[in-house]
Amino acid sequence: METSLPSRSPIVHIASGEGRIQADGKVAVTALEGMLVKSIDIKEGEEIQAGDTLFILDTQSIQEKLFKEQLSLQKLQLQLSQYQQDAFLGAQRAQEDLETAEERNEQAVRRASSDRRKALRKLREYSDEYEGDDKDYDEEEEGEQDWKDTDAVYLSLRDAYHSAQREYEDALNKQEDDLRLAKRALQDVQKQENEAKITAIDCQLQQMEVNKLQELLNEEGRVLSPIDGVVSEIAVQTGKLTSREGAVMISENSSGFSFTAQMPVSDAKYVSLGDKGSITIAGDQDKITGCLVEKIQTKADDPAISQVTLRLAQGQGGIGMAGTAQISKKTKDYETCVPLSAIRINEKQQKYILTVKETETVLGKEYIAEETVVTIQDQNETTAAVSGPLDRNTKVIVSSNKNIFAGDRIRLQTP
Repeated sequence: METSLPSRSPIVHIASGEGRIQADGKVAVTALEGMLVKSIDIKEGEEIQAGDTLFILDTQSIQEKLFKEQLSLQKLQLQLSQYQQDAFLGAQRAQEDLETAEERNEQAVRRASSDRRKALRKLREYSDEYEGDDKDYDEEEEGEQDWKDTDAVYLSLRDAYHSAQREYEDALNKQEDDLRLAKRALQDVQKQENEAKITAIDCQLQQMEVNKLQELLNEEGRVLSPIDGVVSEIAVQTGKLTSREGAVMISENSSGFSFTAQMPVSDAKYVSLGDKGSITIAGDQDKITGCLVEKIQTKADDPAISQVTLRLAQGQGGIGMAGTAQISKKTKDYETCVPLSAIRINEKQQKYILTVKETETVLGKEYIAEETVVTIQDQNETTAAVSGPLDRNTKVIVSSNKNIFAGDRIRLQTP
């Protein structure tokens, strides 16, 4: 049987996980959508130079695509020409209509105003002549207008004035309506001009697509690497069509390196941003030390796994190297720590340890195993920090060569 005394110490948690070194800077090489992949000349992890062939597209599918895009460009160019012509002619007509409407309505208003003044003058002259004074007919009292309600000449002149007044008001209203319509026509012309501008932009974009296809055809379908680096991902397949997404991902050699370790959330909870860890490369006993934790996140498709990213120092590691990251985190000092092997569970599901109780008998000293219930404050794979009725002088049973239960007489192992 082996015993030990509790000690004051921290608990050291070690979080570890496997992963691969990758470059921080990546470049996505894309291909035009819907192109047939003829062959792939690279593999993941391969070092490449700028200008190297990544994959080759089928030239027949490029030619077919180029022909369709050229037809689309011609269609847009015809639409643009029509929009520009319509906008130009529309602007001319709208301006001419506006000027004509202004002149015609101005003449109509002047004529109606003149007719209204003449009718009013005749009405006043007749009224003054009839009454022999200079009163304005509009200022007559109601009682003084009895003759006006029966005089046929006066009634005719008054009706003529009212008619002239209505014609004058109609001329003003028509002038306003025609002006509004003319301005609306100018606004419609502005819409046509905007359509022409939008179509011109579409033509430029379509011309870019045609140029890309023509350049690709000139390269006989070869898609080339724009930079020096390492192939980190290939998203195209021979015999399949290309998609909108990046076809090949290339890690830049000049960028820094990082290592993303996959580890259980239960381990990653002890890791904090800024902690330092080490990486052991598979097949290499040397460790890459001083790696800084810069990102911790839960894996999108598995909430039980955390992804811990460590930054490597400049000049350490290489793209694509697989290995295991290890991060040690030391807690505060706990007053009472015992070996994890000393922790037991009773029938009440309580955690306890067996301590050594010394008694005096007629035969001498006797040692009895005594159950001491404890609370686990923290633990790792080898040590547990506990609280309970014990101190650092209490002997704790760690292991034995036979089962021991509370109340059993025990024999201490002599040094």
